[in-house]
Amino acid sequence: MKTTSTKYISMRYLCICTLVILFSGTNAFSQQPSGAAKPGNKIVGLWQTRSALVASGLLTNWRFYGDGKFSYNIVSDLNPLHSISGSYSLGGDSILYLKVKQITQLKGYKIVPMDPSHDFGTFELEGGIETTIEQNDKEYKAHTLKIFNDAGRRVIQMDGATLFFRVSTDPDAERN
Repeated sequence: MKTTSTKYISMRYLCICTLVILFSGTNAFSQQPSGAAKPGNKIVGLWQTRSALVASGLLTNWRFYGDGKFSYNIVSDLNPLHSISGSYSLGGDSILYLKVKQITQLKGYKIVPMDPSHDFGTFELEGGIETTIEQNDKEYKAHTLKIFNDAGRRVIQMDGATLFFRVSTDPDAERN
């Protein structure tokens, strides 16, 4: 009788442990930065593609704030998507977690020939209304992050793609 009782207790204990591991494992596999480092000064600032210098205007850029918010601003004559914003968190030095909260895009625009007197290209967007659309991302998405110096300039690269150069440690610099 004691052996059956011991087996029952062992099986019950095993089931409870399995359930605890199963439910605590959901967070570990859901790419949420529960144990990730808080946003720090490593990436806080304004980062621009192609160059750390601002000429006639900013190019496509990231703005990372110290409170864990970000905005990704797209500069393109033919892209109706203007910006993506949300929150971020760092997971050490090589993981950036992003949660998209809203996008801003142009609606009701017209494609017209580019005015050659002030810009290069064939077409541009004219008119339209800028609209903000709330997103319902519930989880952070993990992105690889590489932070390094290149010829004395601070550079970040996400997911092995485009390089972004630090323009300023102030994310609100170069606001028009």
